[in-house]
Amino acid sequence: MAVTGASALEISYLAKVIFQTPRPYAAAIVATIPLTQASGYSMPSLHTAFCFSLWPFLPRIFPNKKLQILGKVIIITIALSRLYLGVHYLSDLVAGGIIGYAVARFWIYLQEQHKFSTGLFFT
Repeated sequence: MAVTGASALEISYLAKVIFQTPRPYAAAIVATIPLTQASGYSMPSLHTAFCFSLWPFLPRIFPNKKLQILGKVIIITIALSRLYLGVHYLSDLVAGGIIGYAVARFWIYLQEQHKFSTGLFFT
């Protein structure tokens, strides 16, 4: 799970460097004042990428369905908070979510195929 989160953050950071999208409050077309300031570029959201990289692990961490739903609600709330705070566009959240989830599914697939790790989250 740690490798998944780190991979999602690294890939998302590289995408930020490639796209170099300014934050919404830095763009001339947005006339809103953000609730907070953030440094760096906007696309994709690192918070969202990291959170969505945890999504596929929720059933492994929480066997109880109610706790899984609570985890998903928290993940979505964190992602939407970035939009609410004015530091990301919706497209940034979507891109971060796709990157995070895809990276997690990739690492889970590799582990299932090659059994390189046995531990709490890889059974």
